[in-house]
Amino acid sequence: MLSLHLTILRSIALISQYKYLIVLPIAIAEGPTISAISGFLSSTHILNVFVVLPLLMVADLIGDSIYYLIGATGGKKLIEKYGHKFKMPEARMNKVKQSFEQNGGKILLFGKTQPYGSLILLLSGAAKMRFKDFLFYNFIGTVPKTILFFMVGYLFGYGVINNFVSYAGEISIALGIFLLIGYFFLVRKLSAKENII
Repeated sequence: MLSLHLTILRSIALISQYKYLIVLPIAIAEGPTISAISGFLSSTHILNVFVVLPLLMVADLIGDSIYYLIGATGGKKLIEKYGHKFKMPEARMNKVKQSFEQNGGKILLFGKTQPYGSLILLLSGAAKMRFKDFLFYNFIGTVPKTILFFMVGYLFGYGVINNFVSYAGEISIALGIFLLIGYFFLVRKLSAKENII
């Protein structure tokens, strides 16, 4: 907890000094925490909401795309070398590819809310999911997640950030359930329109 507190304090100091120049690179590495800190600093007028919020979303998408590209370029070798540690032989990888072809959007939205989401991002690349689909669904997940963490910092200030970030996993799971329910109803609505037409 102390190390988290110190990390937050250092991040606040860095962002206060360098502003947008530093937000992008550190948000790529640690999105939720930096989103909350940026919200707090926006409430004190150190940052501009309309500049930093899109920047945070771009940073999140860049970070996710890096995992995707690692999976896409070296996924097969990684699975051959380390797959047994995760019980992921090549035969199972073929099933993963099929899952991404059929339910890639739902898998990515779910992964966006999980502590092991980076593994799902790697697998999406290794499964050769179309990059434009990857970006689309990741964007859908990124927007509410970034806004949620940002608004906590903006509305409740520094005192809440420490505790909020500590429970980031649980909060992300709750957000993930909300996103999946929304996705389910969107698909049903679009299917109903197609049947009417």
